[in-house]
Amino acid sequence: MAITLAWSNLSLLVGRAVPDRLHREIEQELAGLPTVDRVDTLMTMLLGPEEILVAAKVDFHDQATGADIEAAADEAERRLTDRYPEIQYVFLDPTRSMPGTDGRRARRTQDQEQEPRRPGPP
Repeated sequence: MAITLAWSNLSLLVGRAVPDRLHREIEQELAGLPTVDRVDTLMTMLLGPEEILVAAKVDFHDQATGADIEAAADEAERRLTDRYPEIQYVFLDPTRSMPGTDGRRARRTQDQEQEPRRPGPP
């Protein structure tokens, strides 16, 4: 009985990411916007049983204007909320291309190793 209750309450946990399948679908939807070169980072969070927050660092085409980026943000929110009504908040952060990415997906995570520090003189 306890396992059944724990399993059914798992969907009520807040603060966790959405399932991987949904995460990939959201990323594909954002990457499919006409002015988007790449989605660098995508974070999702369950705020409640029927409430999801989406936040992404997005690399827009270099020639995109401020108006283009605003239109893309509106389009992203419309597409995502039409397809997934539980998405309540969509935040896009325009970001510059990361050096050496050459158009590939470039995710920066906390787990990435930074260059090792060389010890200074004692």
